[in-house]
Amino acid sequence: MTEPIGPQDAQPSRELRVRVLGGLTVEGVPARLLASRKARTVLKMLALHHDHVVSVDRLVDACWPDTLPSHPADQLSVLVSRLRTIIGRDRILFGEGGYRMHLDWLDVDQFHVLALTARDANADQRHADAVAAARGALALAGGGLLPEDLDASWADLNRTEVDRSVARTRRVAAAAARAGGRVDDAIELAGTAKAADLYDEEALRMLMLAHQGSGSNGAGLAAYAQVRTHLAEELGVEPSRETEAVYLALLQNGAVANGRPVANTTGEMEDPPILVGRQAELARMLDELARARLGHGRLVVIEGEPGIGTSALLLAFGRHAVERGATWLYGVCKPLFGGLPMQGVVDAFGGYVSSLSPIESAALLAGEHAVLGPLLGSSLQAHSETWIDAGPNNLRLLQA
Repeated sequence: MTEPIGPQDAQPSRELRVRVLGGLTVEGVPARLLASRKARTVLKMLALHHDHVVSVDRLVDACWPDTLPSHPADQLSVLVSRLRTIIGRDRILFGEGGYRMHLDWLDVDQFHVLALTARDANADQRHADAVAAARGALALAGGGLLPEDLDASWADLNRTEVDRSVARTRRVAAAAARAGGRVDDAIELAGTAKAADLYDEEALRMLMLAHQGSGSNGAGLAAYAQVRTHLAEELGVEPSRETEAVYLALLQNGAVANGRPVANTTGEMEDPPILVGRQAELARMLDELARARLGHGRLVVIEGEPGIGTSALLLAFGRHAVERGATWLYGVCKPLFGGLPMQGVVDAFGGYVSSLSPIESAALLAGEHAVLGPLLGSSLQAHSETWIDAGPNNLRLLQA
């Protein structure tokens, strides 16, 4: 019942295309013809190792993991014979103590070709080509390798290889998208990679940098906070130095991420936009400023639909506030995507603190350094050698 491999088998009868990503499919073969679970197992194993011999023992162990039949090799030969009637006699050959399959196309092979193409294109700075190839690879692998056989140990190595390549391809695609100026694509791709593996700090760093490029530092910091919490709870470790460096860069860059200063006490702001029909509101805000200078400050909220001039009103007020000797802090809150509340305030305040001398920042923070320091991060980095000891009536600076 065994047939040796020979040159007479070199010409297959028809093209054979097999998919194992997302589940087993043989193009042109109705699923009902592959209803036998054991026959499908044999087909999957031979397809994954196509053009290489898979030993009889390995195939038998996969088909009968618990109890072997009385003549397992003969039973396996029957399964192979049934498969040959479905996909072609010349497709499964016997020799060298096992069986091998010859096929024309396997989706896993195509996936690896596209993934390699993406990596090479990115290395050559052909960023659009890299993103296109990576997306093609990820589309093929979207369902994972043989999701119906997650508990099958015989597919573990192949599955691990595909999973690692998928993660690597997502990172390559995100890097290429960011380098090519496609920030939204970079956020999507890096975010998907991070969501798939919260231990993937490289994906996290790419996501944080992509958010930085879009001006949404709060969302990048929120992603960092999620992973940091996960690492602490699951492994009891902190993020790597590389990840911490990106985190600090986001905190520091947040002060200027939106293309304009977040703090200014010298009056060196851009000219405010021309206000149309908002003079009454501006006058009222200046009245509130005057009240605050007398110790009667209140929180003022300005609401309005996008495009009606609320930002212009705020910037005009900021110009007048600086001219009156006030400290003006300006921060922008992008859509948070589950990010950190008040991140705009942290960015604005951090930008202001970083512009001060060590003595000025110490006087401003006083006894709140321990609380505000972790939030302000690298905004205090320039003053990291200065420790603050502040009492109610005195201030001392101690060099670390």
